Amino acid sequence: MVQATLCDCAELDVRQASLAEEMEIVSELIRQCIEKNTVKVQNQAEYLERYERHTRRYEKMQKQYEGKATQKRAEQPHQCIRCDADRTIGNAY
Repeated sequence: MVQATLCDCAELDVRQASLAEEMEIVSELIRQCIEKNTVKVQNQAEYLERYERHTRRYEKMQKQYEGKATQKRAEQPHQCIRCDADRTIGNAY
C-alpha cells in the first residue's frame, strides 16, 4: 500500500488535466472577447474589465498548473527510485 502511494502520481495527473481543460475554456473566452470587440461597438471599459478578468483567471490557473508540474517533477524521481528498488528486491525472492 505504501509503495502504491509512493508511485502514484495519478492525482497530480488528474488535477493537471483538469486545469489544462479549464485553461482551454478560458483561452477560448478570451479569444471570443477580443473577437467581439473587433466586430461590435461596445463600452471599452466593460470590455477591458471582462478581458482582464478572463486573463487573471487564466494566469491563476497557469500558475497552479505549473506548480503541479513542479511538484510532480520533484516527487516522481524519488518515488520511481523507491519503486524500482522495491521491484528489484521483490523479484529477487
